[in-house]
Amino acid sequence: MKREYNRKIKKASVHQPRTLLIMSPPKTGKTVITANLTTEFAPGDSQVISIGDEDNYNVVDANYEHFNTLTSFEKYLDDLIKDQPFTFIAYDNLSALDEWCEYYGTLAYMGSSMGKNFNLKARQVNERAVGPRFNTKTYAQYFLKGDPEFMSVYSLAKGSGYLWGRSVSDRIMRKMSQSAKHVIFLGHIKMNDDTKDDSGKVVRSEFLAYTGKAGTKIVQEADVVSSMYRKKGEGYLSFKHGSTDMNAGCRFAYLEGQQVLISNKEEDGTITVNWDLVYPNYKKKD
Repeated sequence: MKREYNRKIKKASVHQPRTLLIMSPPKTGKTVITANLTTEFAPGDSQVISIGDEDNYNVVDANYEHFNTLTSFEKYLDDLIKDQPFTFIAYDNLSALDEWCEYYGTLAYMGSSMGKNFNLKARQVNERAVGPRFNTKTYAQYFLKGDPEFMSVYSLAKGSGYLWGRSVSDRIMRKMSQSAKHVIFLGHIKMNDDTKDDSGKVVRSEFLAYTGKAGTKIVQEADVVSSMYRKKGEGYLSFKHGSTDMNAGCRFAYLEGQQVLISNKEEDGTITVNWDLVYPNYKKKD
């Protein structure tokens, strides 16, 4: 039977970013705007998830959870995916996830047949010692994070170890992206020396501070990538990439090329945050 081919135009079904990546240097106000997301813009319908050793949200009012281990964080992600309790979730920040992926990627390698001798303590006295593979029962036989002798899988020859960290990153990023209707990722900017674009114009190169191909993939798969900066008492999200060589992009015309005033400090010291300029179609739940 001959295949029937669709010839009708399908109207767009997504009108606001499902995944938004905000990159900025530290201390530019990301904590303030994401806290406001949970208290003012979408109260009861949003949450910030802080990951890493530091809890930066205990100085602001916010609906947030803090995780300092990947294991507990991933279990929470599985529940979020299953229950879908929030429309918005913001993850702060990707630099902490990057560190986790390097460490847990190393442990995964140590638990494999090819990496069972990696970080094996017995190798210090016997180069021919064979490891049992790393697991919850054999961990005492291996050097772990915090031990001076511990080595990262990224130290393997010819960059062969980066695959292990990237595998962990891909798995966690996929779960984070599935955890809510709208997901916001917060990350730091890595700036390179000025370079020339195709026209010969000197531009500043800005990239997501995240290791290797995993970082490139995060940027490529985000619906919208922006940089945040402060000017006096104002905070801006820039979706304009003409003056920089930032690995960024935007799939929505109403944001492309814009510089959105995301926060403003009033004369009385209060801070107004304008998430409605990024998510104009969102309606608060009763």
